[in-house]
Order: sequence, then structure tokens, then C-alpha cells
Amino acid sequence: MDIRPILKKRHAALEKLMADKGLDAVLFVGNSCVGPLSYGNFRYFTDWRCYYHLQAFLMRPGKEPAVFVGSILHTQGLTERGFTNIKLGANIR
Repeated sequence: MDIRPILKKRHAALEKLMADKGLDAVLFVGNSCVGPLSYGNFRYFTDWRCYYHLQAFLMRPGKEPAVFVGSILHTQGLTERGFTNIKLGANIR
């Protein structure tokens, strides 16, 4: 199943909610250090399970979503889900 169209709808809905609430950005953190039930919104908006590192999803109105990861092991899976703005480890700015 191609998750990309579903993620696009979720991102669009989030962007609308942000506009309605006057938010400049939202940040969801995925934390595998506290167990598999802690992924919450991060997983909903990325369809990605965190493992080994903290990860984050950043949405800003009118911008491409960004995903911040701690290992190159995560980049392929996120790329397959349609993400192109993936920040890795020391390149996070």
C-alpha cells in the first residue's frame, strides 16, 4: 500500500488546523527510549517507527515537512514515504 497519498492528506489537514489556530509551526517528537507506545503523532504524520534515536517531525505553513533523524538507517524508509527534507544528525539546523 502506498502511504504517500494518505500522508499528504494528513499534512494538509494539519496545515489547515495550524492556520485556524494561528500557529507558525508544530513539532512532534518520536522517542523510542520510552517504549513503542510513545510514537503518537510522530508516527501518524510520518508512518515511521522510531528506533535507536530521537526523531522529530516539523511542519511549517507553506513549507515542505521536515523530519529530523539521528541515523542514516532512517533515511531510506522516510524517503520511500515521500519525504525529501530529511535532516540527519549533525546536519540538523
